[in-house]
Amino acid sequence: MLIENLSLNKQKLLLKLSKKKHRQEFGLFIIEGSKIVEESFNEAQVEFIVVLDKFKGLSLKDINIPIFKLSEKEFKKYSSLQNPEGILAVVKIPESKLLEDPKRILMLNDINDPGNLGTIIRTLDWFNFDALILQGDCVDPYNEKVVRSSMGSIFRLPIIKSQNALETFENYQNKNFELLGLSLNGTSNLQIENLKEKKLLLVFGSESHGIPSNQESQIENLYQIPKLGKAESLNLSVSVGIACNLFAKN
Repeated sequence: MLIENLSLNKQKLLLKLSKKKHRQEFGLFIIEGSKIVEESFNEAQVEFIVVLDKFKGLSLKDINIPIFKLSEKEFKKYSSLQNPEGILAVVKIPESKLLEDPKRILMLNDINDPGNLGTIIRTLDWFNFDALILQGDCVDPYNEKVVRSSMGSIFRLPIIKSQNALETFENYQNKNFELLGLSLNGTSNLQIENLKEKKLLLVFGSESHGIPSNQESQIENLYQIPKLGKAESLNLSVSVGIACNLFAKN
């Protein structure tokens, strides 16, 4: 295993990858920490690894990936953590390929909280959903906070961008999907067991405004998670978790 000093060009690349436009330009993003870097060896295409010159946390001797080192002062320039663990990697953004016969897809509108999005990606992976659709003005799924919150699930879940929600609805309806919206305007009395037998596109609105009215009017099934207490609303990622559990594939 040969560990070289990180070149100036790669240092410039790391700085650029902190911005969404450059992640899209290069098709690359940064992951950080021993656990997710180790997981990436089997789940992703890793371009190169950067470690602190004193890093001891993860055995890299059998890894056939370029490894570069930096001093602690230099490493902190590229880390998104207050107390860096001492290892990060540059990874190729995965292609978003759907399974041939998907059964469960979730669509989010205008989600802007990176922690929520990362948690939702992790939740969809847990419940074996087939894909995530991001509609409207959403936070970049390869933002460092989203990636960190996803705990490695970012590698396994196809993430698709939608520019027109109604066209997306029509596309999946033509593939025999039922639309199911989670909304405070919905009913708690849907026949859940019947819906679980069908292909479902679950639609959620933004954290602040819910599903846009032009979308909600096109969704045949609107469901409200039963409310037993007095809270006004649920956190979006909590709502997604409950819905995924209720409507997971049989």
